[in-house]
Formats: sequence, structure tokens, C-alpha cells
Amino acid sequence: MSKIHLTHTGYWAGKTLCESVREEGDSYVHAVYAPLTNDEWRKKVCPECLKLYAELAYEDEDLETAPQWVIASRAGIGLGSH
Repeated sequence: MSKIHLTHTGYWAGKTLCESVREEGDSYVHAVYAPLTNDEWRKKVCPECLKLYAELAYEDEDLETAPQWVIASRAGIGLGSH
């Protein structure tokens, strides 16, 4: 099953967050431009990329305003459509 990988920008542009090797059939998008607020789209994202994004993109003090899926991911509850 194909999936969407989140990638870095800048110096590491195009490198996936999960460090996977590029596979034919998979899609790639810069994490900062990804429509992660869209539950259906987010369900297609590589779980490891999504988990790493949740860890890297939000500081602990920003969690009270973070999306529910980020809070759930960081709490280890799951990534699904939270």
C-alpha cells in the first residue's frame, strides 16, 4: 500500500522524517506544507513520519494549543484521526 512521507525543507530538503528510502508509488511532501489538519489525508501519512513531526514541530509549552492528533501522538495514544 502506498503512503505519504513527510520530508524536511532547507539543507535536508526531500529527506523523509522517518529516513526511509524512496519507494516507487509512495508520495512525498514537505512537512511544513502538508495538510495535516485534514483527517482523511493524515490517515495516509507514514505513521513514523507523523510521530516524528508531532515530536519535532511542537514545543512542550505549545501543547495546549496543538491539534488533538499531536497531543494523542505524544501521549502514545495513537495517531488515527485524533
